[in-house]
Amino acid sequence: MTTKTIKQQIAAAQERLFFLEAKKKQQTKKENTRQKIIFGAEVAKVLGCDIGYVDKELVYGILLEIPSLDDSDIEKYRKNGNAYINTYINK
Repeated sequence: MTTKTIKQQIAAAQERLFFLEAKKKQQTKKENTRQKIIFGAEVAKVLGCDIGYVDKELVYGILLEIPSLDDSDIEKYRKNGNAYINTYINK
């Protein structure tokens, strides 16, 4: 029977750690991609069209206006968005 040295055991543990870290990173990336797909589908749903027919120029144009909104407008849009989420998404 072969007994591993402490250095070999440490190397094996580090290799396992690197494998698990890479696996976690891959899972995180997959979940991030999944959330982006769902978000895109929700945008199309709100606009009442298929994702292939979303007016991307209009959507991007609207999104680019967000930094210049007043705090009161931001609060109003958040309330509307929250109501939509609670009514249609979290039912």
